[in-house]
Amino acid sequence: MNKLDVVWREFRLWDARAVRADTRLKRARRGALFCALAGAACGALAGQLGLSEATPEASALPERLGMLSALLVGLAAWIGRELLDPESERRRTGARALAESIKREVHLVLMQVPPYDSDLASERLEEAVSRVRMKVGVADRAYTTTHPEGDHPLPQVGTIEEYVTNRVEEQIEWHERKVARYAVQLDRWRQSRLVLSLTAMVLGLGASEFAALPLWVPVVTTVGGLVAAHMGALRLSSMIPSYEQTAFRLRYVLADWKDGKVATAVDLVRRCESILADENAVWLAAWPSSADGSPAGS
Repeated sequence: MNKLDVVWREFRLWDARAVRADTRLKRARRGALFCALAGAACGALAGQLGLSEATPEASALPERLGMLSALLVGLAAWIGRELLDPESERRRTGARALAESIKREVHLVLMQVPPYDSDLASERLEEAVSRVRMKVGVADRAYTTTHPEGDHPLPQVGTIEEYVTNRVEEQIEWHERKVARYAVQLDRWRQSRLVLSLTAMVLGLGASEFAALPLWVPVVTTVGGLVAAHMGALRLSSMIPSYEQTAFRLRYVLADWKDGKVATAVDLVRRCESILADENAVWLAAWPSSADGSPAGS
């Protein structure tokens, strides 16, 4: 195994860690949202049943619902404190930033872009990866060890044609798929907020006619706030334009290359990798700061 293979294995390790951290965060967000919503609903239902209980036997149900509501709300708070803390976000962001930075260096090596066009390429690659580690500021001890699965060989980008197909066009397609997917998700969350706002208005208008409705107005309002907070945590509204801009910038460079406006293959690779590095830096800066107060990656 040569040094390039070792570096590629490190990329796969950090990529696997980033995927695992991202999966855990998504599950934690969904769990916290569910517990908070269910807790609010149980609390309102307990209050409604308490107003309408007809027999002594029925009095135990509101009390149990109240206890369940407190348990769910407490669990949601615990998830937010222990699993959705800024440090967890920073670990996920750091792992992804490091993986993408190493991947960029690997492509520069494979395309023999200076300073990787000499016999000292392997030494310079090792130095570059060390600088990336220091810049991103991640520590192995902060991660649960995740071994990369399967056998994923080095990217097939030995020629400029392969680089355009397997790197540039693949990245364009990846970013555009993400934009389409996130746009659908964002629309659904916005529609949910609109429905909740209208529901709160209807409940408020009917509060004078039905004694139970006032109990549900703050519940629906709370749910709307939770949905808004969840949308903010997903950062879809900022990721969509960032990914869209990256895809268009790559398309413009590719068009210049096909029109003969890019002088050499080295210039094409440098411009494309610079675009991807810019997007990675913007994405990294948008996420929470590290424990010492400095932005992750600074």
